[in-house]
Order: sequence, then C-alpha cells, then structure tokens
Amino acid sequence: MKTIGAVAALVSILPFTGCAADAMPSEVLSPSEPSVAELPVELEGTWCSALDDDDCLSFTQLGVESPGAWISIPGGLSATERTTFALCSPVAASDADCAGAIANFYEYFPPGVAFNCQETVDRINLESAGVLQIRGCSPDYTDLHKTEKARLVDVTDHLGDPYEDSPPYYLSE
Repeated sequence: MKTIGAVAALVSILPFTGCAADAMPSEVLSPSEPSVAELPVELEGTWCSALDDDDCLSFTQLGVESPGAWISIPGGLSATERTTFALCSPVAASDADCAGAIANFYEYFPPGVAFNCQETVDRINLESAGVLQIRGCSPDYTDLHKTEKARLVDVTDHLGDPYEDSPPYYLSE
C-alpha cells in the first residue's frame, strides 16, 4: 500500500494542476467534513497501478493507518470531468485544515473522461501565465488511460520540467 507523503511545494502551485470545478488551494485544503469515513462511494475499494499489480492503495486503509485523516473534495467528485482532491493527515492534533497537515493530491477521472499528458502540460503552461514553462512529459502514461473505466492518478509530485506523469490506478476486480 502507498504511504502518505509530505507535499509543501505542490500547495503553492495547485491552481495550475488542473483542479476541476475551479477549486482553489484554500478550498481543497479546508475540510468540510474531516473524515475518511465520509469517503465518496466512487473512491471506495482498492486501486492498483496499471504498471504494477502490487502497487495498490485504499483510502479506507490509509484512514486506519492515519487516524484523523480526511478527504478534501471541494464540490464533490464530478461525473463529467477530472476532479483534484487531497488526502489530508494531521501532523498535530491542532491541524484543522490540510494546509497544516501532510497531504497527497490525486485526480479522479470518471468513466468517459480522457487524459492526455501533453494537453495537461499545455494547460498548466497557459494557466500559469508564464510562471511555468514545462517542455513535455517524461514519462508519459497517456496510453495507459482506459477511458471507459474510472481512474485515479497520484499527482503529488508531478510538476517539474519535464512534467512527471504517473500511471493511472484502477479499481481492483
């Protein structure tokens, strides 16, 4: 199972990662209902990497391993576009939002929603208004996205030059 890792750098550039529903960092990082127990049904189960059947994650299991962890999804999961969300785990009992917590960021792709790494890079470059000028994807896992299935992508450490794509995760059958 994946472990929760710290991601301070991504928080500062989150608006450029393609958050769905116009989610801004403050919205992603503030829990409305801080509990993994409130996990949307679409995220339940065990998700395994398209590259390695042994590389799996379960948000329920991560909640057991990190008591007090919560999922932050401003506006809920979209059925028609990718949704960026955070798994937040408090570092201290006083951490009331994900900004003071350890966070991993994910994108959920519902069935029918395509992914193209180069289009993602182009969008990031455009939305950053010249702040970022990423020159492509390496690696590029666009071909591993089965559009007919729901997918998760761990986007915690994506921004670099080139953009560091991650393989999609699918619900294990």
